[in-house]
Amino acid sequence: MRNPYETAAEITARLGRNGLEAAFGGGFGLEKESLRVMKADGRIARTDHPFGDDPHFSRDFAESQLEIITPVAGSTEELYGMISQMNAEALQKLAESGETLHTSSNPPAYVPSEVRIAHFTGENAHKEEYRQYLLEKYGLERMLLSGIHYNFSYAPEYPSFLGMETDALYLKAAVCTLRYAWLLVWLTAASPGPYRAETFGQCRESVRPVYSSVRCGKEGYWNSFLPVLDFSGAASYCDSIESYVRDGMLYSSSELYLPVRLKPRGINTLDGLRKGIDHIELRMLDLNPLEPAGIALEDLRFLRLFLIWCSFFPDHLPDEKEQKDAITNMKQASLFDERRIWIREGTILRPVREAALEVLSEMACTFEAIGRFDALSTIEYQKRKLLIPGSRYAEQVDRTCANSLPSARITA
Repeated sequence: MRNPYETAAEITARLGRNGLEAAFGGGFGLEKESLRVMKADGRIARTDHPFGDDPHFSRDFAESQLEIITPVAGSTEELYGMISQMNAEALQKLAESGETLHTSSNPPAYVPSEVRIAHFTGENAHKEEYRQYLLEKYGLERMLLSGIHYNFSYAPEYPSFLGMETDALYLKAAVCTLRYAWLLVWLTAASPGPYRAETFGQCRESVRPVYSSVRCGKEGYWNSFLPVLDFSGAASYCDSIESYVRDGMLYSSSELYLPVRLKPRGINTLDGLRKGIDHIELRMLDLNPLEPAGIALEDLRFLRLFLIWCSFFPDHLPDEKEQKDAITNMKQASLFDERRIWIREGTILRPVREAALEVLSEMACTFEAIGRFDALSTIEYQKRKLLIPGSRYAEQVDRTCANSLPSARITA
């Protein structure tokens, strides 16, 4: 990795004051999935989706799996306000029928026959057919895992300050995000499990979860094979995804279960993406049961800093081994016991905490060197998760038993 101070000096000289200001602009959006559950018993709701055709309150896989989709915000703070307000509105409406939102990415105990695939009719009937395909291919328990997708678009003028085309900037950011997806999982994992049903009520010190993030773990939200993509250009990127669709390995680009996606404006299709990349989507975030809106403001601030930092990196095209190592690192970072987590960097294996602290320190050096001292407190917030024992979200959730029901099937 290049020396962050040298990189910062080059960045400052190339971008100038206006370019650095553009780096901190952009558009922000969230898609938050949560299962509707009954307040009385915590079971998954069996009612119809109560929000009609409101595009900001949709459904993911299940009829009971609410997806809150924010409008595009102009700042992190505005985005946090939006998701907080929309989440509160959803809770208020659900309370009228005795329902609420499950706060964990892991589903509560459930009866499989009571879970309904999201129902669509008319010109949208194909959406229900697609969900039936997913159910048969991946199984119900995997499809009920919920999470948050973070969408970010760079300011339109920013690529020109970098001397890049817009598509090239997003491809670079995707490569960087793939490489460090393990770090984002390690810092935001908040869904420890699985727990066996017979262990509930026992001391947590004697019953430890396997994962800090079930959905990012080996048995989580993944394709049955590892897609390897071509990041050399937008057309090549689309071609590499389309080859898997053509060979029958993916239903469509929507079935690409990697931690990062590049997306067009409007409907997510490869044809749309070939016309231009509009934003990047980070898909590895758990719901945080410790936060009323499911995500912390400081984590949103960090994600913005991370993607700005990615734009400063030198160009690099990851080969097949590097892409496979990146996914292996991410799955490793989802484990609860950090003594089992080693991050591979080329031929070197390093303990996850050591590797994470080094990346955060390099980020801090970069932002300090370009004069953005306001970024340092956000990075320090992340460092404290690593420096103070037991302070990562998954550890706090495990101690407080926020996942009060086992993530397992039950019988009627």
